[in-house]
Amino acid sequence: MAPRPARRALTGEPVAFDLSDLAYPPTVSPILLLVAVTLSVVKPWGPIRWRSTTGGG
Repeated sequence: MAPRPARRALTGEPVAFDLSDLAYPPTVSPILLLVAVTLSVVKPWGPIRWRSTTGGG
């Protein structure tokens, strides 16, 4: 059973959509990507510590 707005849209009647929900994903995604890139380059906690691989196998 289709929701009422979908039925009205299928019949050709005008349907009002709330477009305020569409602003969130394009705003948050680039911000989180920028944070991830910044943290991967700057590393405020210092360089990654590598374990010594001296010794046999």
